[in-house]
Amino acid sequence: MKNLLRLVLSDRLSMLIIVVFILTATFASITSITLRKERTINQRLRSQIRELNLLNERFNSIKGYIESKEKRIGLVKTQGVVSAIEHILNSLGMKAKAIRPIKEERLGGYILEDAEVEIQDTDLNAIVNLLYKVENSRFPLRIKETLMKTAFEDPERFTLRITVSLIRAIETGDRT
Repeated sequence: MKNLLRLVLSDRLSMLIIVVFILTATFASITSITLRKERTINQRLRSQIRELNLLNERFNSIKGYIESKEKRIGLVKTQGVVSAIEHILNSLGMKAKAIRPIKEERLGGYILEDAEVEIQDTDLNAIVNLLYKVENSRFPLRIKETLMKTAFEDPERFTLRITVSLIRAIETGDRT
């Protein structure tokens, strides 16, 4: 065995082959370990990118929704909540017994104008149409309260009282 080892070690070509083999095995194992680490890092980064893309899509959809609402508030000019409600009632062919402005409140760069609307002797279909029109009107309106009572004489007729808010941006002359 010693003779064989001496023979192999004395031969320079054999020694060179052994050294190259050892270096190649070492390089292959180091490369394999490094590649495995890089793959796990790559997988983790890809999952983070997927997560960020989902968050980016969600952010863009919310941003678009907010921008559309802001445009809606800023572009529609109205005299006030009373005129906006009258416009909606006229489009439905309804008459209100009373439309009373209640209060005006400032929130940041916006003004909330509240009004109470009372409509008597109306049916359920007209109420649903009115609520739909208020929610989907071109004016930025919000329903705060709704009170509905049945009429004593005819239970299919109702008295409706709703509190509606108009949201509008503060104009440069309104800031105080």
